[in-house]
Amino acid sequence: MIKRSRFLEDIIQAFHVTPVCALIGPRQCGKTTVAREMAQHLSEEVHYFDLEDEREQNKMR
Repeated sequence: MIKRSRFLEDIIQAFHVTPVCALIGPRQCGKTTVAREMAQHLSEEVHYFDLEDEREQNKMR
């Protein structure tokens, strides 16, 4: 299994700069897993958008 904890630290640092962060990368590299792990560590409300889903894309407009 891949250790993703180092990515969580990078994401936490990114949230200190801006309240919006995007995870991008190739298919099946663990983006969703990292996002869900990160959401568990936050006390704020988290919004997740799957940009592969056209309905989710429309929410961004």
